[in-house]
Amino acid sequence: MQIFILFSFSVLLLQGIVFQSGILPSLVADALAGAALLVMGGTLLRYRRVDFPAKYILWGLVFSMLVVIGWIVNSESAGAAATGLRFYFTGFIFFLLPLVYRFSQRELSHQLMFLLLVGMLQAPVTLLQRFVWYRNSGTGDVIVGTLGAHSSGALSTFLSIELAILVTFFVKRRIKLPMFLVGVALLFVPTTLNETKVMLIYMPIIFLGPYVFSGAFAHNKGRLAVAAAGFGIAVAVFSVIYQYTMVDLYGRSGMDLSRFTTVDGVTKFVSSYLAPQTTADEDDELGDGPKMVGRIDQIVIPLQRLARDPVTLLVGYGVGNVSKSPLDGFSGAWLDEAARYTKGSSYLSKIIWEMGLLGVFLLASLLVFVYRDASYVARWQEGIFADFALAWKTVMIVLVLGIFYKSILTHTAVAPVLWFYLGLIVSLRARLESRRCYAESGFALQN
Repeated sequence: MQIFILFSFSVLLLQGIVFQSGILPSLVADALAGAALLVMGGTLLRYRRVDFPAKYILWGLVFSMLVVIGWIVNSESAGAAATGLRFYFTGFIFFLLPLVYRFSQRELSHQLMFLLLVGMLQAPVTLLQRFVWYRNSGTGDVIVGTLGAHSSGALSTFLSIELAILVTFFVKRRIKLPMFLVGVALLFVPTTLNETKVMLIYMPIIFLGPYVFSGAFAHNKGRLAVAAAGFGIAVAVFSVIYQYTMVDLYGRSGMDLSRFTTVDGVTKFVSSYLAPQTTADEDDELGDGPKMVGRIDQIVIPLQRLARDPVTLLVGYGVGNVSKSPLDGFSGAWLDEAARYTKGSSYLSKIIWEMGLLGVFLLASLLVFVYRDASYVARWQEGIFADFALAWKTVMIVLVLGIFYKSILTHTAVAPVLWFYLGLIVSLRARLESRRCYAESGFALQN
């Protein structure tokens, strides 16, 4: 199993070296998901054990019922339904892998070391992309590292998650200061080159979240000072590099960070970037082309559309009905409608369009379940499992922000990795519970 996981992570996270765009990256991810099903089946036959808590079984049943109801209500075609299954269930397959195989602490350590190396590799690759391969490009969207085309935002989120784990391990004294500084520098550099302003939101969470969750303020003031200094330096470096590349090098004066030094500048940015700019009643006058709408628009507009029918508001247009496929007959019937407002859309927006309010509720409940499991494991587990679970509490905050920002949980390269570790947290909690039940039953038999 460990060999398969490391191979899968290699193929997914380094695919941009071979495939820059097209259908092949998606097909590779689908092939890995199919292979994961075979590996999972073989593991079940060998060990005959599943760490699957009842609440997640119930969640899966409710999710499956919502998917089927959405298909029936919207009379969805088989092709669109197949596209929807691929869109959502590829990640779920990787979620299940840790539930059928109990990874050891050593195996987890090796996985994290591999991911750290992949993350550090992004620094030289993005430097080449910015200053050599795409030096004449005035946008950061082409700075994608090894993750493939259209992965600029996913790259920043992925590296932010790695930084959160690195900071947590530094807080827990699992890594020393020199390694910490080198790791932070190499993981942080790509996020300054790809025009991702969301890093200004991620950075305080990444650097200070681990201290809040570990309660290390009182007895670890030295390392807190290092992290606080790292946060300050990171903001300064990000601002300088961003200002140089976007304004001085490419002449994009509208991207000048100095606008954030005044209340008026911040207000204008927030109103243009976040506040709703169109409504479902106004859009008919705005043409039929795709629109780059604000982050709040991506939530408000689908809700306005779905609200025209109470049933559709609850279950959405159906899984796959707002999804695009390169194959004829497999794209959703409502794709053209939603595409007018989904250019650069977020994962949350996609959930609303295809699964309605019930889909949002299921997504929120899943994230809450995993966060609570991470808290439990961080408190009662030992070794690297406990430290990883502590780091994952910070990661969950980054993920929640990420679903408002990009389709991070369905990204071809990053999503399977994230779903795998969501499943690992669930598995670690289940293992603790089974161990506790076994201990209690043994005590009862002795008495």
